[in-house]
Amino acid sequence: EESFMEPYEDSYKYWKNPDGTMHVPKRDLDDIIFKIF
Repeated sequence: EESFMEPYEDSYKYWKNPDGTMHVPKRDLDDIIFKIF
C-alpha cells in the first residue's frame, strides 16, 4: 500500500480508493457500510 503526500486533514477525514477518484468522509462511509450489512 503506497502512501501519498497530502494534507493531514484530508488523509484523516477522507478515504481514497486506489485510483484516487473517490473521496468519502470516513464517518459517512462507516454509516453506509452498517446500513448495507
